[in-house]
Amino acid sequence: MTNSSEIQELQADLRSGRDSVLSAVEGVSEAEAHQIPEPGEWTVVQSLAHITELQSFWVTKAVLITQVDDPQITRTAVENDVRLAAVTDRSQDGLASLIRQMNFANNQVVDVVAA
Repeated sequence: MTNSSEIQELQADLRSGRDSVLSAVEGVSEAEAHQIPEPGEWTVVQSLAHITELQSFWVTKAVLITQVDDPQITRTAVENDVRLAAVTDRSQDGLASLIRQMNFANNQVVDVVAA
């Protein structure tokens, strides 16, 4: 069982991680956010889409661990397709929109941790 101070520490770590991402993209222009840095690498907006998706994915797996004996926590082929689709589908979204989506996902994860 996780105690209150551990939960608060985890919540602080989740917020700190989000804040680090926000600091990293501060001052990035819309054009820069959509620019491919190197062939095969993700753009800033694709990275934000990935961060948004992975927060929801892994908190769901964390909850599953508390509810099921021997849960399947690695990504399945279908879950990998969902991850890739999230990155691909959001690649044309605006930077501000993706930041809002990432913040929303982070807030949900912080709330789930407290539940």
